[in-house]
Amino acid sequence: MANKEVYVKKFSNESEITAGSYEYFDFQEEAEKSDYLPHNKLRMFNKSAVEIWVWLNGVVDSNNPDYIIGAGIGVDESVLEGVQFNLIAIQNKDSSTSINANEFIGRFASVRNVWRWEKTN
Repeated sequence: MANKEVYVKKFSNESEITAGSYEYFDFQEEAEKSDYLPHNKLRMFNKSAVEIWVWLNGVVDSNNPDYIIGAGIGVDESVLEGVQFNLIAIQNKDSSTSINANEFIGRFASVRNVWRWEKTN
């Protein structure tokens, strides 16, 4: 058996995120149609000049994000046991600077253990 990405999606903020505002990326509906929930692999990159706070599955505690991503920094989480998400919420933590469109980019996947046939002599 081997780990294989069975569902992959790239995303970015399509519009400006003003100072202090939230942006939500909801992948639940489209993934349910293909039975690829839950997602368990995530890459994100903050190309903006401000700090971004990230929550998986919505903002439960506004003071306790899952990730804090500084300006020009990326996060790469490989398949983690127990980390599953269907929604990503981000907040622009700056008090005066906006995040331009396409400055927060990401890629997520659903990774599963699948049988792999290997040819032998």
